Amino acid sequence: MAKRVKLINRLTKYFIRSTALPFLLIVLLSGSIFQSYYNWHILTLTDGYTKSMAQNISRYIKDLEQVIILPFFDDEVMALLNKFSKQDNINFSDQIMFNNEFGNLISSIRYVRNDFYSAIIVSGNKTIYASSNFTTAEPALNHNWEKEVWYKKALEANGKIIYIPPHITDYYNPKDDKLKISVVCSINNLITRKPYAVIKIDILPESFINLFDTLDFIVPFNLYMSDENNNIIFCYPSNATMLERLDIREEGGQKHSGTINETLSNHIKQKIPGTPYTLNILLDKTVVFAYTLLIYVAGVLLYLLAFIIALLLNRRLTKRISEPINAINITLRAVEKGNFTTRYESQPGWELEEIGVSLNHMIEDLKETIEKKIHR
Repeated sequence: MAKRVKLINRLTKYFIRSTALPFLLIVLLSGSIFQSYYNWHILTLTDGYTKSMAQNISRYIKDLEQVIILPFFDDEVMALLNKFSKQDNINFSDQIMFNNEFGNLISSIRYVRNDFYSAIIVSGNKTIYASSNFTTAEPALNHNWEKEVWYKKALEANGKIIYIPPHITDYYNPKDDKLKISVVCSINNLITRKPYAVIKIDILPESFINLFDTLDFIVPFNLYMSDENNNIIFCYPSNATMLERLDIREEGGQKHSGTINETLSNHIKQKIPGTPYTLNILLDKTVVFAYTLLIYVAGVLLYLLAFIIALLLNRRLTKRISEPINAINITLRAVEKGNFTTRYESQPGWELEEIGVSLNHMIEDLKETIEKKIHR
């Protein structure tokens, strides 16, 4: 019996070794291929989408820049700005004329763009023009515009467009707590480069989110736009977990993104042409890990199921081989001891049945031969 058990166990070990390693290698390879393909597929689609969206945002912002240069196309507006800058006596009709002239210039953008919050033109500490789509508030009287950071930056840039990160316009009365981003530029004399005034266009950052409200990258994501100083212009996470991945920190009234864990997220960046902005997309890697793990678990479970079935069949087949061998061995030992009446009892259809039948014939022939010799 010990030999039979030993043979069964040995055959079982051979079976496990010959099936487990190849199957597990196939499962691991399949999971790895799936993960690589899935990552490649998502990253390829996202990269193409990011480039396309960066172009759209660029055109979106360029429209605002058109407002900045509108005064240069109207001689009367420029003449009035020159008059304002010299602090000449500005009568009521001049102010009304300027409001009408410049108002007509920006009306095509102001009334079409839902994100257009306000426009303001100031010269020195004098408000020349102010309008808004969202509020009836007026700029505070006698406000010291020359102390505003954006005003100083515009004059230093000498006609170049400056982008101001999200901030609160606390110079309106009554005040509001809405964050705006701004495009600012000085309006200069085209010949002398002398600044006449500074124009500032405010828009709401959340207006960008409307561009992505139907966005779906299959996996959780976080889409945000940042400037060259890593200030977050707007942020659009698909869930709270992805917002935490960005690790937003507030410094000096501005929100900045912290260190991004590249192990948990794929970080795709695309510069927005003609602007200081960068479009960023974080894609959740853990979902792909979960899908891959699911493949591994499903593969192992399928292997265990197949292994159990195959093991039962293997042990049954082994039994059909080992038990006849054991029975033949017992029969031969009995014959060795002189018991010629013993016979191998075969199971119909089992392996080694013919050998057992031949063994019985051999014992019968041996018995008859011995009896003949005895009776002589």
